[in-house]
Amino acid sequence: MTCAIRQFFILLFVATLVLAQLVVAKQVITTESRVLADAKVADGKALRLANTQILRGVKFDGTVASRLKTFETQAATDVSEDRDPEGPDEAAPPVFLADIYEAKSRHISDDFANRLPYSQKLFRDHASLNTYYFFPSGYLLKYEAEKGFALNFLYRTREDDSGNNLVVMTFTIAPREIPGAIHLMNELAAEAIKPANKKPVKLQRLPISSVKVVLQSLTTMIPEENIRVINSPQTVGDEIRVQATMTESEKEDVVATIRSGGLSGDLVFATNDNSFELVVPYVVSFTDYAGDWVSDITAIKTTESLVNNSPYPLALAGIVAYTQQNKNIERHFIPLAEPTLLAPKAKAKADKSYQDLLAGKGEVIATWAAFEKATCDTCLNSIEHAILVSPGMTSKTQLNIEAIPNIFTEFNLFKVVVEVRSSGFSTGADRVESKTFTLRGEETQVSSAFYVNRDAQKPDTLEYRIKPYHADGDPMTQSDWVKSDSTDITLTKRDIEPLLIRE
Repeated sequence: MTCAIRQFFILLFVATLVLAQLVVAKQVITTESRVLADAKVADGKALRLANTQILRGVKFDGTVASRLKTFETQAATDVSEDRDPEGPDEAAPPVFLADIYEAKSRHISDDFANRLPYSQKLFRDHASLNTYYFFPSGYLLKYEAEKGFALNFLYRTREDDSGNNLVVMTFTIAPREIPGAIHLMNELAAEAIKPANKKPVKLQRLPISSVKVVLQSLTTMIPEENIRVINSPQTVGDEIRVQATMTESEKEDVVATIRSGGLSGDLVFATNDNSFELVVPYVVSFTDYAGDWVSDITAIKTTESLVNNSPYPLALAGIVAYTQQNKNIERHFIPLAEPTLLAPKAKAKADKSYQDLLAGKGEVIATWAAFEKATCDTCLNSIEHAILVSPGMTSKTQLNIEAIPNIFTEFNLFKVVVEVRSSGFSTGADRVESKTFTLRGEETQVSSAFYVNRDAQKPDTLEYRIKPYHADGDPMTQSDWVKSDSTDITLTKRDIEPLLIRE
């Protein structure tokens, strides 16, 4: 047995011993994996307390809000002043949900700080007494079990028009994911707030006018204009895709920051037609992320398995559920008699179905698995090596579009419009962009910069469709989308002839 495997088994064994003392309820989940059985034969003489370290999650400290445009009136305070919504007002009395429910559950503050995606603070509308606004407490790096972490580095070739900024970092951040989180926020607000106008509480998201990304501690090294949002989020809470260009030395600083605990910063949102500003923190880290840690809790059956979807060993301790019964919201923790440590991708099988576990507790609003992340140097090294050590290479080439000249005279065409969509129009982006090109009889060729990731498992592809216009100006039929693996598109009589039907 190699040293690395022995250390991993030791970690599983010690963490299991510690967690086994936590609860005494009836066991509802038993492991299918043989990892635990194997761990029992690990060399006890080599055990150290250091092997039981737990990976702590990110705890967000809060957001900062301010008005960008001053209201001409005072915030509504009674029914006579109640009007249609006019936007959030930080001067109006906010609501702190955790403070209200602390008497019912001492765990709710921890849930807001460590598990729930949204802030416990709600801003009230300036004019509407029953309208409140909710928003994420923070953003984390996105992770998917099949795709891994949404972070990559690409090198550009020196023939690009990019000076010394040869490295492109792209990452996606999003709020935490909890099944039923929005439903829970609505129900907590409905029970906690009693508007003076006697209307039901209405929770709304904040519409985004603009968003700026600030990389704390790196702004002196990476110019602000080199950092941009490359998607189009509509409301605060949508995922954000960020791209930053940098030099090789700046890239090394970024990598060191991520390895030493996480790349932190702020998202500065201007919302509600640039009238309100909200600053929300984010952290790019490999030890806490936005995404599924385990498979869907609500799908648990005695014939189905619960899967550890994370890249770390998880010490599964039970299930947390918020339920509603007789208009009262309650928090439940259903523990395991023998907490189970699951290796990455390992499975556990339930003795009861999800419905049986929560039978008699009312309507389930939100639920998630209660677990701790165990340290795993091998896991972390593997993640870091795949992302930080081996960036891909992207090369700049040309997308060439050309039409055979005689199609314009033969079919009496004024122009041919070619629409192309691909992720190759910018470096480091996997979002699809569309560009339109126009060919005429006197200009039968056009070109555009196009980027190809040479290390991608699948080559960048593009799609195009064409639409000819007759010399009298009438548009003709537009073609279907055509896929192409080549960056040279040539239009011939065969492409145009089927489209000679005027709209």
